[in-house]
Amino acid sequence: MKKFLFRLFNLLVILFIVSAILQLIISIRIKNKTLFGSDNLYTVKDQKNDIVFLGSSRCYCTYDPRFFRDSLGIKSVNLGIEGHQDIAIHMIRLEYYLKYNPPPKLVLISFDPFMNAGSFNVQKEFTRKDYFSRYAFLPNDQDKAIVEYFHFNFIEKYVPLYALLKYNLLLKSVSVYKKTQWETIGFAENNHRWDTIANPYSYAGALKSYNAFTEYYDSIKTKLQSLNNLCKQNNIKLICVEMPVYKGIYNKDAFDVTKKMCDESGIILINTNENYIIDNPENFADQFHLNSNGVPLTMNVIIKDKNFITALKN
Repeated sequence: MKKFLFRLFNLLVILFIVSAILQLIISIRIKNKTLFGSDNLYTVKDQKNDIVFLGSSRCYCTYDPRFFRDSLGIKSVNLGIEGHQDIAIHMIRLEYYLKYNPPPKLVLISFDPFMNAGSFNVQKEFTRKDYFSRYAFLPNDQDKAIVEYFHFNFIEKYVPLYALLKYNLLLKSVSVYKKTQWETIGFAENNHRWDTIANPYSYAGALKSYNAFTEYYDSIKTKLQSLNNLCKQNNIKLICVEMPVYKGIYNKDAFDVTKKMCDESGIILINTNENYIIDNPENFADQFHLNSNGVPLTMNVIIKDKNFITALKN
């Protein structure tokens, strides 16, 4: 029995050492690469951008850096993270950016009644957790914020390869590297045309978000002001942008609540929900997201906004 336990112990030690070596090799291999696009915490380095875009998929799939380059001759980067409407993770993402890049002139965050405050360590939003499991093992001081945000547990943080295996990331980490759409064109362009017959719009989900935004108004406002303070500390002008939603779920009163919050916080707000955009389903991939028809129309609204023009010049 003692021999068996001794051999088992030795086997476990060997497995741990081999796993640790493989984990180290994989971590080095993918450290400065992005596997999905939004897991780009260390990909964006030593860049001098005029604008940084933050937000959920309504940012990630909408802000086209090429449009700003071609229209205004300025550099920008889209740091949106799909599935995350909470301000907390976008503050974390901005802090990563500021650690490795000079501050931009402007930060544009997609901000509307679908956003929430979120928390740095007490939250339940684990969408795309698999994307960020690559940062779970032995997190450095910088990565502790993102690891804590996603609630990676003790085993995920200290057992080599465990997180990569659990979240099905191991194969992608060792396979032939292919550039993501984000690396190629700067954002996740959506060429899909919304089939309103097969997938009709639903107001119920939007109404739930509208009610939640009002209910948690104070906490959302506090977090927004924290983001604004972070920007001010780095001499950055924060601008909130209400992205278009299809007319069937657009509620002006709900969007005016966002305007009220920004006005009270002294933050510029741009509402891009123009009738010629939101009335036409051909501009959407679904009721919340624009497609390649709607994106340039929306970007054009932003660059022609007088407050945006003034902030960019100052």
